[in-house]
Amino acid sequence: MSDQDDLSQDAPPPEPDKPERAPGPPADWTGITWFDFRKAEWWFKDERDGWRRDPPPIQIMGHAGGEYEFVTEAGEVRKWTSSQLHGRGGMADLFGGDVRWATRHFPGEDKDKKPTGRPNVTACMERLIWVCRKKGYIDGTRRHLGAGTWPGPDGTPAVNAGDVVFYDGEIYPPGSLIGDALYTIGGTRARPAHEIISKRRGELARFDWAPASTDDGLWVTTALNSWHWKSDEARELFAGGLFVNTLGDAPAWKNHMFVQAPPESGKSHLLRFTAALLGGSASPPLKTYSKAYIEARNSGKALAIILDEAESESEAERIKHLFELLRMLNDDGAKGGRGSTSGKTREFDVHGPVIMAATLRERWRPQDRRRVMLLHLLPFKERDEAQHSKADVALLIKQAGERSAALRARALERWPLFLKNLAIAHKAVVDLGGTSGDGDQLGGLIAGWWTLIYDDEPGEDRIADVKRFADFIRTVVELEDGDDEPTSCFRYLLGAPLARNWNSGKLLTVGQTIARAREKDHVDGSSAREALHPMGLRLIPERGGDWSTAWLAIANKHNGLEDVFAKKPEWGEEKWNQAMVGLVGSQSRHPFDKQNPPIRFAGPPSRALFLPPGYLPAISDEYDRLSV
Repeated sequence: MSDQDDLSQDAPPPEPDKPERAPGPPADWTGITWFDFRKAEWWFKDERDGWRRDPPPIQIMGHAGGEYEFVTEAGEVRKWTSSQLHGRGGMADLFGGDVRWATRHFPGEDKDKKPTGRPNVTACMERLIWVCRKKGYIDGTRRHLGAGTWPGPDGTPAVNAGDVVFYDGEIYPPGSLIGDALYTIGGTRARPAHEIISKRRGELARFDWAPASTDDGLWVTTALNSWHWKSDEARELFAGGLFVNTLGDAPAWKNHMFVQAPPESGKSHLLRFTAALLGGSASPPLKTYSKAYIEARNSGKALAIILDEAESESEAERIKHLFELLRMLNDDGAKGGRGSTSGKTREFDVHGPVIMAATLRERWRPQDRRRVMLLHLLPFKERDEAQHSKADVALLIKQAGERSAALRARALERWPLFLKNLAIAHKAVVDLGGTSGDGDQLGGLIAGWWTLIYDDEPGEDRIADVKRFADFIRTVVELEDGDDEPTSCFRYLLGAPLARNWNSGKLLTVGQTIARAREKDHVDGSSAREALHPMGLRLIPERGGDWSTAWLAIANKHNGLEDVFAKKPEWGEEKWNQAMVGLVGSQSRHPFDKQNPPIRFAGPPSRALFLPPGYLPAISDEYDRLSV
């Protein structure tokens, strides 16, 4: 065996790593400027301080499709082709007319090799294009975030005020890359109240928010008494919505609000008050608009959208298209684009909540009602109190504008408290029979109201007070009214006879059987629970909980349910699951098991839809009587 084949032979010792060269130009470099090709960095020899890094006043982002992308000195994201960069005016456009940096590193010379005091455009642009290639291909995944409030890299709100960006206690210039997002320049907007605590070189500075007090929050709820709300709860939810909607796209769920306002109820004044209070976190109110116009006007922004709808023949159709936009806004934003026969495309990327007041009388689809909180104003003439004069309302609007910056700062500074309040309010709404979507929608407004007027987390009394808002839990109301397909399907199931369970010679319905199965000490409780299984139904108790708080699992596929819906072709052939998914949403899952395994229903296991206990009947329901 040769030495080369001897696998046990020791490998030669590795060569020692070469020490990394110190940053900056080599010691023997004689010029006053130097470019590091490894790191794509420029250096300049200062007469007083020696060598220092000298980055260009622009940001070099990358390339795509024969275009080279930069952030100009003004903070604007722009693209140029090679011919545009080399062409007349290309350099002045890129550098905003200030070409001193280019002249320093790429000095121009005349035919006699004497400096001209102007840059060598060709040499400068060739190097910038080279760096663009080194930066890499731009595939469109980097987010460009314009004016508004966005979730920062760690979820904390970041505010782009157009000419400055506030994030994590630091102020950045527009065009800054924070995390994986590029915050672009925009029209200057009113900033949240803040205090500069230290300055740094250039435009960077450290800051603290200057939040409003709870007295200012109470002023908001008091000011809203100037309008005739259908209930105190509606007024409080609107106040909470104003507060949370200053946060733009930062909350995961967008708390859209629709104020149904008859004539002579002051809806336009209410929206002017809303715009003044939201200040720089909202777009100006619109009276004439279309879905396409809203998309174009708000693309790349995270601002509250305020809409004032006048009653007209086209109102219902226009709002129908608006709901298409709202459905997208509730997820990851309304993103999309449209092409044309000319080959050009129009892209839009809209974020943020919508606040709307209208005289709309049309019935909404259930999926729309659960995305938007419907609140009601009443005509002033139906209120015993004297109406406020136009001068009084004008003063309120002025005062709202004066408090706007501090109230926005309160929402930003109290962001951690808002998240805690949201978790508590969400659970309280679900405990009242709402779904997770109800917890997001109604719970978000309640959490906003709490954070507006309190500086502490809610205690037991405040949590118990959530029951005042039960009438705003859409899925519970729909269940009681039975005015949509999901509710009708579930009510049909509850009223169906359960042939396998008799009680005192009487045939019980599915609903009556569920009611007995939920009673821990009922004499027929155990047999009722067993009788549900062959029907494709099963109660799932929380670990450590009793049957009264159990959730109901409804099999996706089961012969017992097929028998129940055999006379209803619209819900038969396993379509009952598709119908009832509208009650709790498509993401309904086992509430007490993260793995969400299939459930066994006295037969083969099946995936299931889960309904919270608030949907389920109780024995006490059978003996309710109207009081006279």
